[in-house]
Amino acid sequence: MSQGLGADRTNEGPSTAEGGWHRRFGRRTDRSVSAVLGIVLLFGMVLIGAAVLAVSGMALIDSLQSTATAEQGEQTMQQIDHDLASERSTIELLGNGDYEIVDEGTINVTVTTQFGTTCSILDDEPMGTLRYETDDGNTIAHQAGGVFKQSGNGSVALSDPTIRYYTDKVDGETVNGLRMSVTNLTGTTGQGTHAAEYERQHRSACTDARYATGVEITVEDTPYHHGWANFLKSEFDGTVIHNEPRKKVSVSASIGSDLPFNSYVRVDPTIYGGLYVEETAPIDQSFTIDRYNGSVGWDGSDTTNVTEDLFVAENGLDLEDDAKITGVPVTNGKLTGERGASLTTVGYATNFAVPSFGSDNATGTQLYNVTETSIPEVYGAKMDDTFTDIDDIDDDIDRAVSQIDNASKSERIDDKDTLRIPANGSEMLYYGDGADVGDDLDELDTTGGTIHVAVDGDLDLSGVDVTGSGQVYVYVSGEISLDDVTVHGERASGLWVYGKSATQVDVRNDFQGVLYAPESDLTLHNDATVYGAVVGGQTEIKANATVHFDETLRTDVPIPKGNRGLEIEHPGERKPLDVVFTLDRSGSMDRHCKAWAGWNCVDWHPGNDPNGLRIDATKNFVGQMKPGDQAGAVEFNTDAYELTDHLYPHSNFDAFNASLEANANGGTYIGDGIDAGLELYDPAHDSEKVMILLTDGMNNGRDEDGSETRAIADDADEDNVTIYTVGLGDAGEIDEDLLEDIADKTGGNYTHVSDAHQLNDIFENIGEDIQETSVVSVEIASFEESNDWSNEQRIEVRETVVHLDE
Repeated sequence: MSQGLGADRTNEGPSTAEGGWHRRFGRRTDRSVSAVLGIVLLFGMVLIGAAVLAVSGMALIDSLQSTATAEQGEQTMQQIDHDLASERSTIELLGNGDYEIVDEGTINVTVTTQFGTTCSILDDEPMGTLRYETDDGNTIAHQAGGVFKQSGNGSVALSDPTIRYYTDKVDGETVNGLRMSVTNLTGTTGQGTHAAEYERQHRSACTDARYATGVEITVEDTPYHHGWANFLKSEFDGTVIHNEPRKKVSVSASIGSDLPFNSYVRVDPTIYGGLYVEETAPIDQSFTIDRYNGSVGWDGSDTTNVTEDLFVAENGLDLEDDAKITGVPVTNGKLTGERGASLTTVGYATNFAVPSFGSDNATGTQLYNVTETSIPEVYGAKMDDTFTDIDDIDDDIDRAVSQIDNASKSERIDDKDTLRIPANGSEMLYYGDGADVGDDLDELDTTGGTIHVAVDGDLDLSGVDVTGSGQVYVYVSGEISLDDVTVHGERASGLWVYGKSATQVDVRNDFQGVLYAPESDLTLHNDATVYGAVVGGQTEIKANATVHFDETLRTDVPIPKGNRGLEIEHPGERKPLDVVFTLDRSGSMDRHCKAWAGWNCVDWHPGNDPNGLRIDATKNFVGQMKPGDQAGAVEFNTDAYELTDHLYPHSNFDAFNASLEANANGGTYIGDGIDAGLELYDPAHDSEKVMILLTDGMNNGRDEDGSETRAIADDADEDNVTIYTVGLGDAGEIDEDLLEDIADKTGGNYTHVSDAHQLNDIFENIGEDIQETSVVSVEIASFEESNDWSNEQRIEVRETVVHLDE
């Protein structure tokens, strides 16, 4: 059956109004027109919406791209800031904007001083600035160590300039300080990698910065003045002035504090020893220079407090035949000496007129027989390097004199007989001018603090006492005369007299204190005695002058470390010797049985020293000793026994020899013998202390590992006792390791002999070794103390020019 449309399914149906084509499909035709119109409207709306979205989206994208570009510019410039601060050798200029380096303003840093003066550290220095222009017209800039952003009519600091205002505590007082580092950029720009060269600027010093009590920083003609103003307000607690028309910002702030005057006077003395001269005429008389500890005071009878010290001559030293020097000459030039001249220790120099005869035992320093006598009268030692010459202090004195003269709190000396510090005060300033300033003075009373005296003329101090526990500083522009000037307790640091170059300085009779006048014309008159230190220039030393150096003043040592502590073999004078003989008396020294069969000995040993040859060797040794030497003896087996209960002097060596015995019985404990021998020494006796230890065995029954004996050897070393050990007999029966350790610990030597007949030669060799070696050692320490705190340390300004190149 076929299916057709049928009468009611065809497009050709009846045309009647009741169910014909027009009525049914006429309504369909109306709907089709509405749908087409709707579709057209829908497409129109979509197109309009898309257009709106496209336009607004492009604007949003542009905005996002602009923001990203600006942020990239800021990040790039901050990376550049980090690289410049790290002084990297290459700088990367990245991004899509334009770079250029231009001078955009200047910077000034000026300090004001305690005395009302001003001083410029930076004076209208240009601020070479790296600019980066972003696509939106903003500017990112690196200026003077900071990163700024400029937009519209304003600017902000994205990264603060390297300027830091800080506070610190000094002696419990709060003080302010300033640190700043300024970069000044020059060179070429453009995107890519640039080589960077850094040059630290060295401008004339602002010497008055040491007196600073305030600082002013000014930036001017900078387009980033708003950013500078906000930064300075946040960094400083001082007054900030912002002049917008001139694009200028200034800040003023306090620095340091009103410190004592000696904090502003920067005389930094170099004290090598008791006397420093530039040069002197040939010395033809006696001259003594020794040292003492000023914190203890002078006591010439105390040998532990007084010893020889340094006589430092810058340009050479000549000793004539009558020169008698007690001390240690040190010179950067040539040391010469005629026959007849004498020197108690050794002279150091960089040049000699005679050839070297060898080097010393301890340091390898080249040695010289300066006087070329059969027995050297003057030994010389060549320094590996020169010491630093001492320069004049003329500018420091002129500045101190001027400042005290202008200080509101200073008083004139005039006819005063006493200078003192006001009640409840800590310092006082005095000023005098003309001739013979100070000739009316009797006392400088430092009770309560410090006195500063400025003399614009000649100083005459005669019969003046410095009292109290404080200090006096005297700054003199003219001639200086010092005669009978004393400081309580010989505390030389209580008085400092500063003089200028090419002025006449005279020291007569006693002077206690420090005379510091480098390059002056100095005379130490007959019998002049100084307690303290003297630094001069062209110097004349007259007969019997003496300098007792207060070693607490020393700031440096002119002798290179490698040339100190000499040991020179000298056949002449040496220290007295205190010798103790510690002799083994165990049974093995005499005939003894080595093997038994029941009660019968089947193997006899003849003994290592049955005839007592050790006693003969001891007597022969003391026969080499000299007047002033002393000797004593103990013997030991498992215990120690005194052969003498004290040290016998050289004049009584017959009695010493008569006390010696050669006993033999018992076992062996070496430590007890050493310990008993140490009891015989007098620690207060200034002597070379030596022990000669003889044994033929090893510890048995006690301390068989030797630990106790080694500890006793350490005690001997602490007591400065040198032990020479001798092992007698069969080496297999001797604890040689222990004997070597004892000798090594104390600076001696170990020797083994197989036969007692060799003892005489061994003891004689030890005696010659001890007799011939005289130790010449200059033990000198530096007592440099830190300088007083200065305001100059509170201002640190660094300027660096950075040049960028393609």
